[in-house]
Amino acid sequence: RYSTYTHSIQKLNHYKFKKLAVVGTPCQINTIRCMQDLAVTPSEHIEITLGLFCYENFLFDKKQIKKFEEDFNISFENIKKLNIKEDLIFKLKDDGTGEKVIHIPFNQLENYMRPACRACDDFTNLYADISFGGLGSPDKYTTVVTRTDKGEEIFSKVINDGIIRASNLDESKKNKMIELISQFSRSKITRKEKFMKTLL
Repeated sequence: RYSTYTHSIQKLNHYKFKKLAVVGTPCQINTIRCMQDLAVTPSEHIEITLGLFCYENFLFDKKQIKKFEEDFNISFENIKKLNIKEDLIFKLKDDGTGEKVIHIPFNQLENYMRPACRACDDFTNLYADISFGGLGSPDKYTTVVTRTDKGEEIFSKVINDGIIRASNLDESKKNKMIELISQFSRSKITRKEKFMKTLL
């Protein structure tokens, strides 16, 4: 579900798709925009980009999985659902004592972060047609930011057609959500600045 895919885009040449929608992290969507600017095939078939909010992505090889399970007393086999909001949220399978939910703050996950994420300053997926993320959203809802005319057109259509249900927040809740998203955006920018200084 949450995995890299950019290397597989070339394989789309073997199929006869004319219009594609792509869901990706900021680095993946940025790559697609670069491909489109340079007219690299098959980017001309990508009709819309749907971008995920992303603070960081993780690497889990066998060694890392074992360390993670020891550090946080979680078995990967028992993970029922994963969500990312203000922190990393694991919903575990019911072992007879009731459903268990574990929250892990991002600052405890640095050892599992992809190294390249330290050089990224885009939290809200600026280059997508529509950006999505759980941060600041009420339970069972997703925060949506339309960024292009095409994104606005498609989002309005799916609402009008009853495919999804939208909820408008009151000004107080909306401002609180915007501030929270801004905090994460600033934090990611600051992290990149600090990391880049270590390379000089």
